[in-house]
Amino acid sequence: MNLTCSSDANPAANYTWYKENKTLIQGPQDVYHLTPIRLSDTGNYSCRSENEYGSINSTSVHIDVLCEYKTLKNTMDISTGNGDKHLLRSLTVGLFV
Repeated sequence: MNLTCSSDANPAANYTWYKENKTLIQGPQDVYHLTPIRLSDTGNYSCRSENEYGSINSTSVHIDVLCEYKTLKNTMDISTGNGDKHLLRSLTVGLFV
C-alpha cells in the first residue's frame, strides 16, 4: 500500500511523513510505502510539504489494517515409500492473519 502526498511547490518541496504525529521519514519522497502492510500499520497518517518559502500540512487519513500477509518457511524431510529420504529445503506458505 502506498500513501501519496503531492505539492505543486516551486522550488520542489521536501516531505515529512507522520504517523500519530510522530515523524516517520523526511526527504524528497512524496510516496510512503507500507510494504508489506502489517497490523501495526493501523493509525493516522499525514504529511508536511515544505520548501524555502513555506510549508503546509495535509489532513490526516486513518488506515485500519484488518489482516496482514505472512510468509512461513519450514524445512522438512520427505520419505518415499522405498525408504529413500529427500530433503525439501524450503516450503513457503502465504497466510492472511
